[in-house]
Amino acid sequence: MSPGQQHVGFLERACANARLPEFAPALERLRLKAEEAFAVRFRMSAGDRGEWGHYYHCREDAGRLMFDWSRPREHRCSVCGRVYTGQRYDACWIGLAHHSMGTGAFHMALCGSLDGREDYIRRVRDILLDYARYYEGWEIHGDIPYNGPGKLFAQTLEEAHWILELGLAFLMLRSSFDAAEEEAVCRGLLRPCADFLIAHKEAQIHNHAVLITSAISLLGFLLEDEEIHRAGLEGEYGLLDQLQRGVLEDGLWYEGVVHYHFYALHPILQYGWAVENTPWDIRGMEPIRRMLDFPLRFIQPDGTFLRRHDATSVVNIGTYAPYYELGLAWFGDARYRAYLRTAYGLEGALPPLSLPGYRPMERDSVFALCFGMNLEAEDGEAMKELRRFVEQPQSSAGSGLTRLPGAEGLHLTVKHGPFGGEHDHMDQLNLSLSAWGIPLLEDAGTVPYAMPLHYGWFKHTFSHNTVAVNGMDQPPADGRRLGFGREAWGSWVCAAVDWKQEDYLLKDCIVLPEELRPWDEPSYQGVELARTCLVRDNWVVDAVKVHLPDRRQADLLLHVDGTLEGTPDLLGEPTEETFCRLDPALFRNPRCLSLEPGAVKPLVWAADKGKLTQYAWCSRPSTLLSAITPGNPAGRRRHTLVRRVEGGGVTVFLHFFHYDAAGSAKCGLQGVIRAELGEDGRLMVEESPLGRIVLAWNGEAPVFG
Repeated sequence: MSPGQQHVGFLERACANARLPEFAPALERLRLKAEEAFAVRFRMSAGDRGEWGHYYHCREDAGRLMFDWSRPREHRCSVCGRVYTGQRYDACWIGLAHHSMGTGAFHMALCGSLDGREDYIRRVRDILLDYARYYEGWEIHGDIPYNGPGKLFAQTLEEAHWILELGLAFLMLRSSFDAAEEEAVCRGLLRPCADFLIAHKEAQIHNHAVLITSAISLLGFLLEDEEIHRAGLEGEYGLLDQLQRGVLEDGLWYEGVVHYHFYALHPILQYGWAVENTPWDIRGMEPIRRMLDFPLRFIQPDGTFLRRHDATSVVNIGTYAPYYELGLAWFGDARYRAYLRTAYGLEGALPPLSLPGYRPMERDSVFALCFGMNLEAEDGEAMKELRRFVEQPQSSAGSGLTRLPGAEGLHLTVKHGPFGGEHDHMDQLNLSLSAWGIPLLEDAGTVPYAMPLHYGWFKHTFSHNTVAVNGMDQPPADGRRLGFGREAWGSWVCAAVDWKQEDYLLKDCIVLPEELRPWDEPSYQGVELARTCLVRDNWVVDAVKVHLPDRRQADLLLHVDGTLEGTPDLLGEPTEETFCRLDPALFRNPRCLSLEPGAVKPLVWAADKGKLTQYAWCSRPSTLLSAITPGNPAGRRRHTLVRRVEGGGVTVFLHFFHYDAAGSAKCGLQGVIRAELGEDGRLMVEESPLGRIVLAWNGEAPVFG
């Protein structure tokens, strides 16, 4: 460590780890990133004005445009190669350039501190002084839906992202500045940025607000200004309030998807880095520990996490391993070590956790370098517990997620939790089915937000495996778990949701502008839905009960990731029937088939690997609509099935799904399901591929035989 440097906890640990061979990949990667940042000769100017990064995608295939330092006016799609030009894309390039400057400054500051690279330290000092020279003069701008404005960027949260990186760089190198330089950075950059962020704090519980309040808190700490520090940390919608109200009882961030869970956790930890061993230390905050604990229970059999809501991509345990480096250092939880050993593929005396399809990642993150602990010690009980989490059914009433594993990697997840605000897809009781990561009836998440399909398709009830009424979106409501169990034959869950009153958990602390209220409350007033799902070996049984208080239209929606075996007329005749209020062009090759009560029509779908056989039964006369609809990534297609009934009262939809990884469709069923809804509300299934079953929607376990 160079003379005169401020003693920072994470920097001291990084210095120690940099001497150890197990952290050589992390140090090497840091050096590479620092050298790349040092090679950049970008000159900021008074006219810099960043644009929303979600615009930086191809309008045809949603491919990310390639950022190139040497081509600020030419933006090539990484998928199809199409070149985009124009002010919007140039402004996106400006925003990305400044994001890179922020992260580059952090990497150069850390590498310069570890390796004694005075040239890196001088470059970071110059960057901070340049920002101090220009920042106050940049104009406030930005009109992104549901976002506050920025000065350098188009959003308040992007400003927060950027200043967190620069703030940590300043923290590491502060003592290398002379008094005039330090004053210039504080006066020209840190304080006006703090003032701007305070002026645009969000009055809600939201991941944006976490970013913004974390940044304000860090700036207050750096400025040694307690008023600014407390403006970020305390009060209604401050960082502490975000943690207390935004983290559900079992540890999931309320927006309901692991992507935004860790997105919210990241800035909290960045602030935590800075204030370790000070009176502001947050390591004792219980919600942080719960946020690290929760994902352990919802690792899928292939090592991925469920993609849903506004998640645009599939992520796995390796993606989030850096956070468990810090978690192990802060909390010493042996399960975090087991997670890391699995993510890195470390062999030992204990058999490694089997995650077919998962490729271990390199231990080369900045988190590993700054917080990494020795991973050689094995804890048998911790590894066994992690294995149980992956291999056995898991259910959380608080977060509203249940995952039921079966044979051949079959994996069913059911949603039944609190409404998730802006990033929710209005899809209560949605299910997602896959096998070893192969999509079968999978939640597709969404595409980049600036793509028309984001707001035009993926953020609507109709693109999910749930129920829509009158072709409209579900209004906000909290699902609830009524029952869950592990039985000798398999596992099950029962969940419900209703629209008897306009209330939900976070109603009074999230903001939903009119443009993000596409639902129709009259269509759902008084509606009750209940869903009981079970997994037995490589079978899934799905029983949905819909109660409509008067004459309406109910659609059970299923989106199959596969190709129908057989001729298209299995799905009826071509039709011009309206599917829902969304753009009819979304529904290609529409077909329609009328079905009598109890009629069963087996369908076989060829998945990316193996076959899914489907048997469907309905208690009332129904219409089966089908069409080819958009999937994710862009260009992928799904086969949408809509089982539609008209009228009031109770309707039951019953499905049996059988998955065979070898591609066999012989399931021992000739299209016969006999079932009857009893007066006590139970469904008596007298004949089915799994024999006799009694199903209920009151939390009672299914009964076979």
